[in-house]
Amino acid sequence: MLKNFAIRLSLGLLFSAMLLPQSKGQENRIVHLGLLYPLSTNGTQALQLSNTFSFHAIGGLSAGEKALALYGVAGIIKGPAQGLQASGALNYTSGTQHGVQMAGIANLVHTSGQGAQLAGATNSNRGDMRGIQMAGIANLAKNLDGFQIAGAVNKASDVRGMQMAGIANKAKNVRGLQLAPVNIAESSDYPIGLVNIVKSGEKRIGLSLDESLTSLVSFRSGGRVLYGILGIGGNFSNDTDLRYGIEGGIGAHIVQAENFRFEVEASQLTLTKFSRKTFHKSSLRLLPSVKLNNSLWLFAGPTASYSQTNDLESRDLVKWDVWDKLSNDQFQAIHFGAIAGVHVIL
Repeated sequence: MLKNFAIRLSLGLLFSAMLLPQSKGQENRIVHLGLLYPLSTNGTQALQLSNTFSFHAIGGLSAGEKALALYGVAGIIKGPAQGLQASGALNYTSGTQHGVQMAGIANLVHTSGQGAQLAGATNSNRGDMRGIQMAGIANLAKNLDGFQIAGAVNKASDVRGMQMAGIANKAKNVRGLQLAPVNIAESSDYPIGLVNIVKSGEKRIGLSLDESLTSLVSFRSGGRVLYGILGIGGNFSNDTDLRYGIEGGIGAHIVQAENFRFEVEASQLTLTKFSRKTFHKSSLRLLPSVKLNNSLWLFAGPTASYSQTNDLESRDLVKWDVWDKLSNDQFQAIHFGAIAGVHVIL
């Protein structure tokens, strides 16, 4: 009930403020106290006045803020803001923002920002953002020089720094790092995710077989340096009942020549029969590959792995171990192996 009231009040204040003209805020007041516009010490003149310190029990409106502005629900600044702006639900600045915005729901900047935006749900900067955006759901900016960290989605045009999201990152040109299950960009050399749709990068479908006869169909996608791995398949030999497998990982292009490549991959494989019994294998691979034709590559190389399973019959999947341990129906091993297969570049 209270949350719905805060959201409705914030949206109402924001809509009303956006209809008002931009104010230059040439006159400054040291202190601005109030309940809800226009019930404040600046009254109906609030739009013509900037302030050094503001406190509003519910919501406030001003032409600018220079140090500290606190709002119980929402704060609307129709000009530039400096220092700290904090509210229970919404902060909106139509001018430039230099400092920190903190809100329970959303921070919005119409022009550009420098500093930090911290929100429970969404940060949005329609201009350039220099600094950090952290939100529970989404961060949006035109161009970013800094960091975006979101529970779900980050979006920007040109990025210089890092995007980190729980679901997806989207950008045009990235000079830095993208970290999410899904990364989308026109150019991004360092995406870290299972699926990386990079226009200037590469996408491949692969078929592989390792020393335990686990076979996988994998999708590799990424940029000039890093790429992601997502695979499905299984082990249908007589050595295990854990038939079905899924794999995720990350790889790096170390050498890329016209007819030869050398790549390093780190992967996590899980085999299961959809019960409590599972087989987990974490591997490091060294993969040289040679070109067979314009789109087909043949690869093979050694692997070093750590495996763990609660299905003792699956111990036979570990072939060349250098250390193993059996305790409380849990088997662990460090072992070597090999993998080979083909890649088709899409």
